[in-house]
Amino acid sequence: MEHLHEPEAATIVSHFERGTFEKRDTGGNTGPVHDYDITTGDGRTIALEVTRYLREDIAAQQSCEAKYDWRSCSLRKTWEIKVPTVVDVRRLHKELPAILKRLEVLLAVPDDEYTLLSVEHMHTDDLPIRGDIFDNAAPSDSGDMDFPNSPFDLQRLLTDLGLGHATLTCRDTPDDVPGQVKLSTLVDMGGFGSNSGVIRRAISPIANKKSRQLECSSTDEQHLYIWIMQDTPDLHVALVDDVIPLPKLELRESIDVLWLAIYNYPPMIWRYDNHGDMWNYMAKRSKSIDELEVKLNSLYDLAEQARRKQQSKSLEHLNQLTSLLFSRPV
Repeated sequence: MEHLHEPEAATIVSHFERGTFEKRDTGGNTGPVHDYDITTGDGRTIALEVTRYLREDIAAQQSCEAKYDWRSCSLRKTWEIKVPTVVDVRRLHKELPAILKRLEVLLAVPDDEYTLLSVEHMHTDDLPIRGDIFDNAAPSDSGDMDFPNSPFDLQRLLTDLGLGHATLTCRDTPDDVPGQVKLSTLVDMGGFGSNSGVIRRAISPIANKKSRQLECSSTDEQHLYIWIMQDTPDLHVALVDDVIPLPKLELRESIDVLWLAIYNYPPMIWRYDNHGDMWNYMAKRSKSIDELEVKLNSLYDLAEQARRKQQSKSLEHLNQLTSLLFSRPV
């Protein structure tokens, strides 16, 4: 199945190349095939391969998280939990809702947002504890009289789940919507070395691995597009540092142009000419960027329409629609 980040990338590259794109990798291929063919405004042809940069341990955890339903009718709030380490997702899914339910009883935040910056360092004085909660320690609704009600007991349980350094934020949800848990993994940014080293170590291996999809193409140029996902803040910092120039990369000859983009909205985009060792920042505010944002918003609208219709091949259908929508060069 095609992921939304692929047509997003094709839309962005075809926009800057003033061209159109067509899906090439439609599944069932006998060998390496790139994702898109792009025909530029001046008639050049480009083979485009799209991928994402994720830390392998974080990617494995996110894949595991996606297997579970994190909604819980026992919770009244939405809990956003930022974890700085990889955790046991299966155990978290099993044990965390009961602990968060007790926190909802303890914390007097009925109509507002509350953030607990660090489970391990929380103190009673810092918590908005409800009145006489300790004098009338209520059992959970399940009838478990022994379930801990003290914030220090809950602190111990959360730490035991690997959430000792986690940040917890709770928000109210509508009465007819169950509470839920939203997990994200934050990587420690301390001591990662120079910006140039971070970029080289992160990008070169994945770029050279993905170059196989481009080596067999007969197009005029071969482009690789890498999305930088949200859980890699060290790479984010390295890319946006205006003081230190972006480094020369050791890429295979089959890659003519490398595109790097931080996956947010609007995306931050860099273009690297592998044969000229030149970086260009593509997302400076301009009329062209305004036009690109209109295209991306149209793409997101189409994706939402496809999702609502629950079509069995919704993203394949989406690719056909976007090809038609953006078939005219700007």
